[in-house]
Amino acid sequence: MMWASVVTGGAYDATVDAPRAYNNVYICLTKKSECYHSHRCRGLANCKGKIMVCSLEYAIEQGYRPCKNCYN
Repeated sequence: MMWASVVTGGAYDATVDAPRAYNNVYICLTKKSECYHSHRCRGLANCKGKIMVCSLEYAIEQGYRPCKNCYN
């Protein structure tokens, strides 16, 4: 199932009303964003835009790649 939901800017709240699934990922919505992140990634704290939580399937379909810090 594909889905996406914008959370907040900067700090994010993992309790957002989104389907609870093993494959949730987070994307910092900036012009230079290329990666999706796990909920524990330290890079999300540096996000200057909004953070979107979405399914892994959606992130891959949109052309995002795994973050090197949290998916190595």
